Amino acid sequence: MAHTHAPASSTSVATAAHQRRLIATLTVTGSVFLIEVVSAVLTGSLALLVDAGHMLTDMSVLVASTITAILMRRKPNNTRTWGWARLEVLTAAAGAVVLLVVGIYALVEAGMRLFGGSKAEIDDIGLLLFVGILGLAANIISIFILASQREDNMNMKAAFLEVMNDALGSVAVVASALVMISTGWNGFDAVAGAVIALMMIPRAIKLLHNAVKVLLEETPDGLDLDKVREHLESMPHVLAVHDLHAS
Repeated sequence: MAHTHAPASSTSVATAAHQRRLIATLTVTGSVFLIEVVSAVLTGSLALLVDAGHMLTDMSVLVASTITAILMRRKPNNTRTWGWARLEVLTAAAGAVVLLVVGIYALVEAGMRLFGGSKAEIDDIGLLLFVGILGLAANIISIFILASQREDNMNMKAAFLEVMNDALGSVAVVASALVMISTGWNGFDAVAGAVIALMMIPRAIKLLHNAVKVLLEETPDGLDLDKVREHLESMPHVLAVHDLHAS
């Protein structure tokens, strides 16, 4: 694992800042989630329902990320000599799995609506458009809240990616409503649902892959272990290097 030599006080301050930003984002996301659920029921929109499901996943990841940020402030002890730092990787992996499941389900449901003979009517396209714009505005606010610290650790990066992906989902909802208003073809709602699902799946796979690499303690990208071995063996008084690991 990479080590940081920053003072414990500065690390604690950074983690506290993460906690505040995650709570603020969770508050915004939770408020819009409730509106989207009610609106999805009222309008019968698949795109809005899928986006609400995606936002529920966002909330789960944000809740887990917030709890992780709180726990990571605890100092190491004799039982947990590394503290709770590895919990950020577990949180990212769990969030990726949930996101992947939701994405696959949404894609299947969209296919059934498009090709399975189901012709769900959208009852209030105006409400769909309004809620889509509201969701997009909320996601933009959340993006600004998290953007400055998104590279601090995997926990913050997972939360930021969730919000970014959900913003794209809100764009799809808005586009769906505009197309239906212009053309009168309600089937585009299912198309938007499929687009949201297709955006979710690759991001989930990438996040899960990165988390698994850390959990398996794979050699970091760009590090040639053979060259490291050669360098160590070339040092004075070093006879041989055995069981070399890097993570």
